[in-house]
Amino acid sequence: MLGLVIGCGSIGKRHISNLIKLKNCQVIAYDISENQRLQVEDKFKITVFDNLCDAFEQKPMFAVICSPTYLHIEHAILAAQNGCHLFIEKPLSNLMTGMNTLFEDVSSQKLITFIGCNMRFHPGPSKVKEIISSGKIGKILYARIETSSYLPGWRPEQDYKKSYSANEQQGGGCVLDSIHELDLACWYLGDVKSVFSVTRNLGFLGIDAEEISEIISDFYSGTIASIHLDYVSQNYVRRNHIIGEYGSIFWDFNCVTVDVYLASTNEWEVHKLPENYDLNEMYIDEMRYFISCITDKTDSFNDIGFALKTLRYALAVKESSELKCMVTLEEIE
Repeated sequence: MLGLVIGCGSIGKRHISNLIKLKNCQVIAYDISENQRLQVEDKFKITVFDNLCDAFEQKPMFAVICSPTYLHIEHAILAAQNGCHLFIEKPLSNLMTGMNTLFEDVSSQKLITFIGCNMRFHPGPSKVKEIISSGKIGKILYARIETSSYLPGWRPEQDYKKSYSANEQQGGGCVLDSIHELDLACWYLGDVKSVFSVTRNLGFLGIDAEEISEIISDFYSGTIASIHLDYVSQNYVRRNHIIGEYGSIFWDFNCVTVDVYLASTNEWEVHKLPENYDLNEMYIDEMRYFISCITDKTDSFNDIGFALKTLRYALAVKESSELKCMVTLEEIE
């Protein structure tokens, strides 16, 4: 099974490396940068094209879209029109432009689509989801989901100010870059009805995209969620706190447990997670899952339809802050 990786930045290289490890997968790639092409050819010994048409002539079965966010839809449409199943790195896009065309092409070609959501494959959120779905803590009343990190530390080998993450026009900013937390909120709690946010460029990092966002979300289920995202914390934070009718769930990325408080017994259940967990495993697992969807001809659980809801959520967050009011997702077109 031949896969084409479009975009050979850090996440593109990770996917190339992981695809090479998977059974029955061959890989080719494309990048506009000669330097990136040479790096990938030297490290992975694969063919890297400087022209997408030439890459599509190799008849790849699937494409992995790892270009900057603002190019995702353009590249996904080209791949779909060439009959490729689609793995699109998060987020689906930074705009709603081109969605109708993409959906029509995917439907007419009967293609499998999957938008990267590696945190769903991490043992922590996976266990949180399992406990929520079990009904152990009853109806979910409130959730706090947060992540804090330091953009300059993401890719120390390059100038962060020149990365797409720092450039709002290219789809950068903490809301879209940290869309994992919005995705987890939807995965845990269902569809979002409306949001209010304070989302701001603090001027701390010298970039033009937003650096921090505080979000209040109202879900159709009746759950209220508070979500925090930022680029400015020099210590890494990622955690969930879920409050239900009968107890609470706590998960912290920096710990190796998911803790559940049960009011009926006034006791804690401690669910141990794998120690020394290799974070690359969640990327391998999500790629293996995508390949299995192609092989089994089954829709993925995070196809372009689900990911479009998450994108609307993110765009509503931005619009709410700009308008200084609550925004319903139905208003985002």
